[in-house]
Amino acid sequence: MTTLHKYVSNIKKVKYLMFLIIFFLSGLNVFGQKYSADFCSPVNYPILLSGNFAELRPNHFHSGIDIKVKGVGDALNSVEKGYVSRIKISSQGYGNALYITHPNGYTSVYAHMNRYSSKITNFINEYRKKNPDFEFTYYPDSTELPVKKSEVIGYSGNTGRSYGAHLHFEIRETKKDIPVNPLLFNFVVKDTRKPNFYNLKITKFDNLSPKDTKLKNVFPLSKSSEGYYKTKQKITLWGNIGFSVEAKDFMNGSNNRLGIFSMELQIDGKKVYYDEFNKFSFYDSRYVNSFMDYAEKKMSGKYFQRCFIEPGNKLTIYKDCINSGIINFSDNKKHKVKIIIKDIKGNKSELNFNVRSKKPKAKTDFKNNDELFKFDVENYLVKNNIRLIIPEFSLYKDIYFSFSKIPSSKYIYSDLYKIHKSTVPVHNYMILSIKPKNL
Repeated sequence: MTTLHKYVSNIKKVKYLMFLIIFFLSGLNVFGQKYSADFCSPVNYPILLSGNFAELRPNHFHSGIDIKVKGVGDALNSVEKGYVSRIKISSQGYGNALYITHPNGYTSVYAHMNRYSSKITNFINEYRKKNPDFEFTYYPDSTELPVKKSEVIGYSGNTGRSYGAHLHFEIRETKKDIPVNPLLFNFVVKDTRKPNFYNLKITKFDNLSPKDTKLKNVFPLSKSSEGYYKTKQKITLWGNIGFSVEAKDFMNGSNNRLGIFSMELQIDGKKVYYDEFNKFSFYDSRYVNSFMDYAEKKMSGKYFQRCFIEPGNKLTIYKDCINSGIINFSDNKKHKVKIIIKDIKGNKSELNFNVRSKKPKAKTDFKNNDELFKFDVENYLVKNNIRLIIPEFSLYKDIYFSFSKIPSSKYIYSDLYKIHKSTVPVHNYMILSIKPKNL
């Protein structure tokens, strides 16, 4: 072998070795790693979570992580150098909160604090000499309150809308104020526990007769000896079908039920649905009412996460979805269904079950006599004494709108009206006008 050949061969070996090192190190990162920033921990002990990013909450996704603290008064650190860009004191919401803008393009948020550091407290006291209100929001400029990395900025507490001392912590993209999953960065959180399945729900999209009740909607799940989850009974179905699951995640050192980072649906080995919570916009947070099964939450109190997308749902967390995750079963064959859920560390659980496509004996020509309201247009209800305007894209899907009037007594200023169903969510405000009587 010539010297040149040896040189080239050595270069190839070095490149291959570098590839192996990079591949190994990438395996140490969190699942779905896409962000880089050298943040330090906001607390001075191992991070344990009582709530995680994008956890399902009433009318919104959780925009940060809830870090367990040892009690009121634990020191909280700035995760990177920067400057205090917002101070907010309120009896509701985040309570005593601090926003720090960093030069790397991110802003960190610290909420429910008991008190601030002496430097920030002195600044607030000077501000209050001119603005004595207890509740206020102030936006310092980049020169007023600079902070260093790991500098103590305040102390843990239970202020605002909080039900126990903890730190609500967020990382946001500064430019558009978009919350990013903090665990996509270098914060050390130990997690080797797999997420759990509890129940499967099946939704039919065909307008079948009410007599077609053979398919039970919710199926309890059990764990097989091989480690995957399965249904306890056989499933026969027909037509356009959507699947939903009740599932939760857990982390080491904590029994708090947390949200799922990603979910994938496969039919006969082919991916038809996938979601992943790297980040979301505050403007889209209310779409949680379509992401989950809102009616099921109202009726049973359980959170079911859908493996399909309603047409009015504009979340950007979905990837590689076919027909919005809605499957047509009308071939009289058996099919293998697999649902995979993962946490942000890559721990995963699988639900495997078979379904049989079989046409029901009941007639499928049932007609709903209620008026059809389309999700993507403005809808009106105009009667003698009532007017309702539903703006476009206020609904997540087309609905057959139901309405009824209930006679009232002479002691009430108008008739009573029942406007559709409380199990159907709306995304925007509606305009309602009722003509009074007996005035």
